[in-house]
Amino acid sequence: MKERMLRALQRTWQAIGPDVLQCMGEGGSLSREEVVETVLDADHVRVYGDDAEAAEYLYSLPYAEMKEIAREEFSSDSYSF
Repeated sequence: MKERMLRALQRTWQAIGPDVLQCMGEGGSLSREEVVETVLDADHVRVYGDDAEAAEYLYSLPYAEMKEIAREEFSSDSYSF
């Protein structure tokens, strides 16, 4: 299940990341923690992760554990175009 959650997190970032970064303007970037928070926020993984069961399991975890799992997927210090 963990691998499925990680793939769902990555698919979510692939879906929303370009729009989020575009809003930052040219040269804008997000920190690792900002990406983690953005992906986990507002049920984004349920909407964009393309794995309902993995998303349900992820969102059933305590928030600290969700963030720990997301940090495994998003290991760079910052994200930009």
